[in-house]
Amino acid sequence: MPPQQVLNFKYAQPKVDIWAVAACLYNMLTGCFPRNFTGDPFLAVLQNEPIPIS
Repeated sequence: MPPQQVLNFKYAQPKVDIWAVAACLYNMLTGCFPRNFTGDPFLAVLQNEPIPIS
């Protein structure tokens, strides 16, 4: 979930859909999630940067 959707889900733009497609592709390629989810998932979205594919 991108930060834009967490902060203002009612007015989410098409960028949210692009993030969802990219997150699915990331998961298919790496077998991991794009963010490190430890603790509260909403704080993880707002505070953690996506993990780059290395």
